[in-house]
Amino acid sequence: MIQQLLASVAVIQPPTPCDMGPQYSVHVNPMHRCEAGREFVAIYQSHFVALPAHSAWLFVSTARLPQPLDLTSYGMDACWLMVDPSPQHLQVLTPSHGGPVTRGNGRLVWRWTPPDTMRGAVLYSQMVWTDATKNLIGPMLRVEVR
Repeated sequence: MIQQLLASVAVIQPPTPCDMGPQYSVHVNPMHRCEAGREFVAIYQSHFVALPAHSAWLFVSTARLPQPLDLTSYGMDACWLMVDPSPQHLQVLTPSHGGPVTRGNGRLVWRWTPPDTMRGAVLYSQMVWTDATKNLIGPMLRVEVR
């Protein structure tokens, strides 16, 4: 399912949510459309529980997989990776103080200012959380730089 949030941003849901129950559903909320030279902000959060920030990664890719990849065989039951993890496309960001991904109040925030050279580019991002008791993958965010 594709939900067009803004002119340049859409949320694409996986075939099924991770096998964790609705209390762990992850939402992504872009604050405005993505424009070159202007800071873009997307907030990843759950309305029910604090997301585990110590084990989070934001996968940002210039491509998406043709078909979602089921991660059950990797211990992430019914979780789907939709961004292309190939090294030529992928950048992995982790929460850090002052970095592009920060954490706080049970949510993760991606802040990014695309340079003018990225105008017209399309990026795909997906937040991944792992820990001993639960694994979560959020929906994929499709971001077009205007």
